[in-house]
Amino acid sequence: MKKMILILLLIAAVACAGCKQTTPKLEPEYTDYHKGTDGLVMNFINGLPPDEIIEGSSFVIGVELKNKGAYDIKGCTILLYGFEGGEYLKKENPEIFVDIEGKKPGFPEGGYEIINFNVKNIGIPEIIDVYSAPFTVSANYRYQTEASVDVCINPDVYSYIKTKETVCEPKDIVLKDGQGAPVAVTKIEERTSPSGNKIKVDFVIYFANKGNGEVSGNVYAGDARLSNVPISCKPESVELKGKEEKSIVCTAETLFSSGAYLAPLSVKLVYDYKLMIDKKLNIRSLK
Repeated sequence: MKKMILILLLIAAVACAGCKQTTPKLEPEYTDYHKGTDGLVMNFINGLPPDEIIEGSSFVIGVELKNKGAYDIKGCTILLYGFEGGEYLKKENPEIFVDIEGKKPGFPEGGYEIINFNVKNIGIPEIIDVYSAPFTVSANYRYQTEASVDVCINPDVYSYIKTKETVCEPKDIVLKDGQGAPVAVTKIEERTSPSGNKIKVDFVIYFANKGNGEVSGNVYAGDARLSNVPISCKPESVELKGKEEKSIVCTAETLFSSGAYLAPLSVKLVYDYKLMIDKKLNIRSLK
């Protein structure tokens, strides 16, 4: 009986030796960091400061900063201001400068910083028991937006009748998901026309503020390229207020040809951005 069991075990071992163990092939997960409409995200830290303090107390205003966009922030200025009747509160460090990295491979969550403002109360008006002191923290930083798409170039502007299958057809491109920045390119229109012995292609680039702050000053047209060849954009800067949509026109030239083709188009926008958060602190009298 023992010999029979041993023989069966040997047969099973030989059979298993011929079995191939297959491991599921894992594909690397792709993350598009140039997506979304966030840049810097700023919040007060819970309990810093508390909702109420006693007259004569020192306290800390804590702020957390997250760069949820796709670009690094250099020299961001964080300002503490407000406190009407400023003679009652002394701010030790009303201005702080920080650098915060953006989202990128190996750093998918983006940079994170905590900053503290130190403030001391030196009294309140004698005629009240509770003094309400509203204040604001603002962040001012330079940011950029880069949109990259494949566009269809059809140099044969006189081809009104489709005689053969084409690679592509020019059309408007609508961009809904943002580019990892608060100012987002929303649409690209293409207009083709003859220009001497060449073809002029105008790309109308529409953009708008989709973030939670506001653009400080103008949006500037940065580097723009078609098939990695620099192209010019006009106007060079545009004022962008509120949530309005504005545009620039980037122009390329190409030779006459008999066929359409796909080409990569990229355009960069540069701007200063401002974000603000508010809070109110109550100071209770010692009386």
